[in-house]
Amino acid sequence: MKKGMKRMDNHYYYSVIQKGINMYWRTLARARGLTLHNDNEGVEWVSSNDEDGPAMIFNILIDSNDRDKKVNDLIEKMVEGSLPPNILITPCSAPENLAHNLVSNGFKLDDASLCMVMDLKEQSQEIADQWVDVMKVTDEMMLKKWVDIINVALFGIEIMSFEQFYDIFSADNVCLTLATYKGIPATVCMTITDGDIGTIEFVATLKEYRKKGLGTTILKAALKDLEEKGIKSATLRAAPDGISLYKKLGFIEYCKRIMVSVK
Repeated sequence: MKKGMKRMDNHYYYSVIQKGINMYWRTLARARGLTLHNDNEGVEWVSSNDEDGPAMIFNILIDSNDRDKKVNDLIEKMVEGSLPPNILITPCSAPENLAHNLVSNGFKLDDASLCMVMDLKEQSQEIADQWVDVMKVTDEMMLKKWVDIINVALFGIEIMSFEQFYDIFSADNVCLTLATYKGIPATVCMTITDGDIGTIEFVATLKEYRKKGLGTTILKAALKDLEEKGIKSATLRAAPDGISLYKKLGFIEYCKRIMVSVK
């Protein structure tokens, strides 16, 4: 019985992870210069007008009818460039052997990051740091600081502009958070909500302000805000250098974040 319950629980958390990924990419696609696509055959992706802009196949559910042909068509389109060269695969993706199929066709697999979920019910998120102030982004001046930190701390280049992030900032289900250290903007994150599920994105701290607990503080504030909004479960994708922090906060690993790319 316990084993059966565990499988049911995992199925729920896998669906939370996939929903979080869908929320992120569908929200990102609201930015000018980006486009959301759905081929009505189980493949959903975002493309960019800019060659260096975000592009990803993030949701794939190829059914049993002509499955092999559809997978072969997918591979061909990724290689030729009519589809993004990157695809995210989760336990909800179909077919189940898609990652193996892609790798056997010469694609590169990266599974160093984790997909994690945290149940927010009765979570205590006390925030106390005399040097750190956490605030929601409410105007264009704060948004400019937020965007600058994202591009410097997370990407190292301007991968998305202020105008593009403004389109996202304007969405009703998006919350941008900014933390300052001794009055200097240093750390950011974003949350997106849909129903009782939330996803945490764009967690970044400027290099000179790392190792000061800012990431922990801003995440606690974001989780507290999500809980107050009635969110049941929060999900995120954790890069290797952030996994220990997320585990300390209560996030649990449910699967690897598998990204397969054209070499």
